[in-house]
Amino acid sequence: MSTQLRLVDSPRARAAGRTGRRAVHWPAWKLDARTRTVGRAGIAQARAALERAARPEPRLPKAS
Repeated sequence: MSTQLRLVDSPRARAAGRTGRRAVHWPAWKLDARTRTVGRAGIAQARAALERAARPEPRLPKAS
């Protein structure tokens, strides 16, 4: 048995006219150059790993 979920607008959100997102306070996110460099390198590694995982594996020739 499986459960199917549907995304619906809640009456409360519709009445308020808001998207449910909170305001972001960017001053709390000040990063120095080294932290940004390390973060970008990590993101690049993650993207490369996802790309490798998405590629199909080469097929081996059939045995005769």
